[in-house]
Amino acid sequence: MPGSKIDSIPLWPLLLYATVVVVLLAVILSLSYILGQHHRDRATGKPYEGGIEQTGSARIRFSVQFYLVAMLFVVFDVEAVFIMLWALGFTNWAGPDI
Repeated sequence: MPGSKIDSIPLWPLLLYATVVVVLLAVILSLSYILGQHHRDRATGKPYEGGIEQTGSARIRFSVQFYLVAMLFVVFDVEAVFIMLWALGFTNWAGPDI
């Protein structure tokens, strides 16, 4: 709708901010690459460079019950958030007498 408040908001500050962020990101990443250490030691490619030699594979199998418990936890955790929000909204709608 012409003449509304949204049309009269200038967008140049947002574009300037986005440009400054992108330029700073490029400068920081390039300086990190140029000034950073470049070495390829024997232990650099290994995970957990803690001085402890690896004894086996890190790939272990988890049982299906582990994934089931994890999914149930996420579902009920999200459900609890929605129930709390619903209860807060209900008390605001019904008034403080409940």
